[in-house]
Amino acid sequence: MLGRKRQILLGELKRLRDYETKPKRPKLAFDCDEDDENRMSNFSN
Repeated sequence: MLGRKRQILLGELKRLRDYETKPKRPKLAFDCDEDDENRMSNFSN
């Protein structure tokens, strides 16, 4: 459980860094909006 949350957080940090350095890069297939919404609901719980 905790490991999974850590993976998600690390993924978010990596994505933010990638976004800052390459703002125009296309989204990856698994990087969809539904996924982001699920992530956000996980954080608010």
